[in-house]
Amino acid sequence: MTYKVVEAQSGSQQVEGTLEYIGAGTAPETIGYSMNSVIRGQSTTNVPVTDGKVTLQNGSCVDCGIIQEHTKIKVEVKWDGKTESFNLDEEES
Repeated sequence: MTYKVVEAQSGSQQVEGTLEYIGAGTAPETIGYSMNSVIRGQSTTNVPVTDGKVTLQNGSCVDCGIIQEHTKIKVEVKWDGKTESFNLDEEES
């Protein structure tokens, strides 16, 4: 999973990223996912999977808590009655 937060202007941010299926066999047709940090959470269901990838829904907000560098983010992905949870790690510079 890749996840990027871009601060557009003071007090607003835009989130972009992808989630890629790396398991054995065929990727599911749809998934649901949730992402939570101390500052905010995001959740969605029935997101179509195309070529094994999901583009994260644009999580832009205004006057919200800006997700800062080093923020711990927990991700939970659900598909076909299965669930997987993991924490996002920061990319090494």
